[in-house]
Amino acid sequence: MLTTGLVGGILCLWFSFEPAVSIAMMLCMFALVSYASNNLILCCSPVHLCVAKDDDDGLLSKPQAPRDAPLEKQAWHVPTLEISEMLMNNSNNTMQGELVQGQAIWANSDEPIAFENDLFRGKILFLLRTEPESPKWHHLFTGRRRLFWVQLQGQFKVQPVGTVYIGGEVPRKMTLGFINNTLVRILLSVLNCLVVGLHYGLGQAYPKDVVAPEDEELPHLCFPLQSSVDEFMCTRAGDPVPPLGTDGFGESADARAKRKAGTQRYEFNTTDTYSFSFFSFFIDFERWKVVNVPGMPDTSLATFWNSMPLRIVAYSLKTPSSHRSERHVARQKQYYLCLQLSPTPHNVRSRTARSLFGLEMDAEAMEFLKDEEAHHDQLLRELDVFVFSVPAWVEYFSTTEGVKGAGERRVGYLFDILEYTDGTHTTLKKHRFALHTAVQTNLPISLASDDMDADDPSVEFTIQTKTSSSRAIDAERVAIDAALHAVAAASGTGPASLARKIAAKTALKRLLTQPSSVAPHAPFFATRPGISTGNQGQVLRMVWDSHWRNEWLVLDTKRREIRFFRTQTSTPCLVVPIADIFDVTVASDYLNLPPPSNSDGMYWFEIETLTRVHCIAVASLGECEFWHRSIVAEMDAVAADGHTIMTHDLVGKPYHLVAGALGRDRFHKELLYGLRFEDDDASKRRVLNDRRIGVRFGASADLDICDVVEQAVRMAILLRQHPRMCLTHEVLMFLDVVASIKQVNKTLTLEALSVPERTAFFLNLYHLQMLHGHFLEILPLTKAAWTGFFNGVVYAVAGHLFSPAEIEHCVLRAPLPPMKPPVPGFVVPAWTADDPRTVFELPAADYRMAFALNPTTRSSVAVITVYRGAVLEHQLNFMARVVLSTLVSADMRKHIIYLPRVCDWCAADFPGHHQVGNVVRTLVSFLDGDLKANVEALLSQPSKLAIKYLSYDYSFHQSIALSSWRGTPP
Repeated sequence: MLTTGLVGGILCLWFSFEPAVSIAMMLCMFALVSYASNNLILCCSPVHLCVAKDDDDGLLSKPQAPRDAPLEKQAWHVPTLEISEMLMNNSNNTMQGELVQGQAIWANSDEPIAFENDLFRGKILFLLRTEPESPKWHHLFTGRRRLFWVQLQGQFKVQPVGTVYIGGEVPRKMTLGFINNTLVRILLSVLNCLVVGLHYGLGQAYPKDVVAPEDEELPHLCFPLQSSVDEFMCTRAGDPVPPLGTDGFGESADARAKRKAGTQRYEFNTTDTYSFSFFSFFIDFERWKVVNVPGMPDTSLATFWNSMPLRIVAYSLKTPSSHRSERHVARQKQYYLCLQLSPTPHNVRSRTARSLFGLEMDAEAMEFLKDEEAHHDQLLRELDVFVFSVPAWVEYFSTTEGVKGAGERRVGYLFDILEYTDGTHTTLKKHRFALHTAVQTNLPISLASDDMDADDPSVEFTIQTKTSSSRAIDAERVAIDAALHAVAAASGTGPASLARKIAAKTALKRLLTQPSSVAPHAPFFATRPGISTGNQGQVLRMVWDSHWRNEWLVLDTKRREIRFFRTQTSTPCLVVPIADIFDVTVASDYLNLPPPSNSDGMYWFEIETLTRVHCIAVASLGECEFWHRSIVAEMDAVAADGHTIMTHDLVGKPYHLVAGALGRDRFHKELLYGLRFEDDDASKRRVLNDRRIGVRFGASADLDICDVVEQAVRMAILLRQHPRMCLTHEVLMFLDVVASIKQVNKTLTLEALSVPERTAFFLNLYHLQMLHGHFLEILPLTKAAWTGFFNGVVYAVAGHLFSPAEIEHCVLRAPLPPMKPPVPGFVVPAWTADDPRTVFELPAADYRMAFALNPTTRSSVAVITVYRGAVLEHQLNFMARVVLSTLVSADMRKHIIYLPRVCDWCAADFPGHHQVGNVVRTLVSFLDGDLKANVEALLSQPSKLAIKYLSYDYSFHQSIALSSWRGTPP
């Protein structure tokens, strides 16, 4: 996953002053962490070993020379590679001094080689895949991709204090430019997300960076030994130890998973024997090359650091600190192991950056690359032909071909890409999908971020779904979409450096033009012409509009149901009875999905029930035809039995009969709304318009959202007025209309609406939610239950969720003063300043909102107006007259004016609200006839006047009608 992004970043290095050095630093880290992070980044999947327990063998108590060692190296001992034990004076470490070369360590030695220093004694076996193969050890590499395998066993002579680290060092500080430093920090930020206890440093040398030699810090990348190595065993004193040179030490998969979680601090001692191993298939030490890196040819390590050796080290700090930012300086480090690897001089063949990537550029091309402004302008033009969005995040199951063991659930992002012939966007060239990994997606953002200049980069994002909630990942998706568009639109001027913008735009262009980076690591995309045995297989399901998930589909013919399983689980996340399905079709044209050839071979079909339309993708046409044929056949079989009512027989019948016919087990109101963010029980909200996926992909014509909401309000009123007459298919039509509200484009439509149009839209949306609640019979029955409805049910609109309370208090009443108690205490929500929905807040206060918003309670009027922006001013006056003429009264004998309770709660909205008489004088302008005359008469005698507020009835009207507004001002 990271490697392809790394190669993309290399293009940016053409514009730096030290490309070879920077590549060296990245690949040095790349190589050193490959074993410790278990190839987590590089392969997009964990490596799981299947180890077998062998006979135990004892550990040498004292160092001994290798037995039967040959007098000279054979070919499988790799004469071109020098491996030496380095001995250090741990009492006064400096960066270069007090380092003595000890015994030679032969690769593929016939027996483990014993070693000992002041702090540790043990034996080591350094195994390499060679040509010719080692006669003794070649069987350990059979069926595996690893190129080296280090097995080590020993005892501590002095008990370590704190964490024991293992990793890699290089002996000199490396100087990085901006681009190179940024790429290194991206890598380190990713590792920080995945590997517990990572510590790194880019080097600080005396006298430039520190005041004393003992304060120097070598460039390093290290991890806690116990949690990062591939296999680890602790043998108690007196127990037989596992032998080196075997297929494994006997560590179970459960023990390995618990150890690698790194949740508990581990303490070493001086009595037990520790056996551990690590390996990688990215470094070929025999040829002194980095290999198997996607997108990069096999490359000599000498290209990166010339003749500088690589050191594999294990150490602890004399006085450990709890702060991860604490430097690992020379005077603090106590080395238990230091192996120095370097090729023999005749084997070092450096390559230039030009030959490294096979670039044969003429003088004109090189001159172009030097001209950063011209290159940036060219990138702007190239990106201008694309229109893209990130409409969904995808949970996919990731693994690596040829590696044993299960994979893991990872986060990817869907790119909906329109490529036009030119920047005018008049002629569409191609519409395609691309699924990119989280690392690839965030690479342009990381390159453009100013945070990457900091010593402690703050670029963080979710890679594994288990590390974050679906709510948080969905919020990341929204932020990523905005950030990528900012990268695409950034001009050549501004505070960010031109080199940074070039790097970010280059990475973004790769996302828009290259194949999906998820596909090579997700088994879902493997070629499967059809399913010949067993009614099960991998699918991709749209869980909701912005979340897709890789799942396992099982057609259970015994239970007569379809079950969906999240990967790596045994409990179904969704069960669909066959009898509840009334249609199985190819995915609706409404979604405007690109063809399979432009979407990684995804074939989409829909399973429709009364309560939900499930949109599902498979990886081949054969699979799509198989599932359609199998499900329809099972539906026919269930219908033929005659024991179960089929829902397709009820579509043309009155809707009120459905619940009784199917029974509560098959049909109840909870099925008519969706629950999102299922991993966040504390904040589950019921999405009322989620029956069908509403998003439309590609160059779909945008909705006239005001017309759609108006249509839905009128339909909802009819359903409420005639509950026993409406047919089931009419109800489904209403549910599909409200689902289409999700399609509206936030930027092109919702944010572009004028203030009157936006006000009308949200007023209609509020009333539509109230009517929907009437229809589903989920309105609160008590005052205490109000917050459960007004804050707990939502509509999804333009990628956002809006509850009735949020529409009222955070959008329409946003510029107005807070309502008086008790309302704020139990129903009024609040948005944070960075909430993306704040852009929809109304800019100006209008006290008439108190009358325009109708919660349809008995203390409100029983009529609703469908608002339109063009006549909104007249409609607001109209509804104020309707409400006040209905609810205001005057008792002339007692000199009392009775006002609706909402006038008390919203008193601060009105001009001159400090004097209640001023409020009444404002309201009297909306009264007519005798009522207006009576109120004015009472106001003329303020000494006798009393103003009282009606008690609020929290129950709801049984019937709601459209108001008498006829579309023209009165």
